[in-house]
Amino acid sequence: MRLGPALWLAALFGRVSWDAPLWPRELIDLVGRTVRRLAVRPRLTGAVSGAILVLAIGGSWSYLWWQARPRPVVVTYTVKAPERTEIESDKKPHPLVVTFHRSVAPLSDVGKDV
Repeated sequence: MRLGPALWLAALFGRVSWDAPLWPRELIDLVGRTVRRLAVRPRLTGAVSGAILVLAIGGSWSYLWWQARPRPVVVTYTVKAPERTEIESDKKPHPLVVTFHRSVAPLSDVGKDV
């Protein structure tokens, strides 16, 4: 008795069966029911279409506004702690040194309220 390749595979691995999931069919049915309901009510269809259009335009405008907004300028800095002030010798305190890694204000604004 001679067995074909399909029977050999079935003998080695068993039988494989697959059923399609239910959600694609349910989704198609839902869309069909919605289209039929909207076809019966033209005013509702117009209102829903208008609302979708307004939301789409508002969303795209909001996205363009978000992309065009000004970005904050990030400046890093380092702080060097002052050394201990020798109060026994009546010396002046050592300064706190803050170093910015890029300009934080235009030179024309130095000494002015910003």
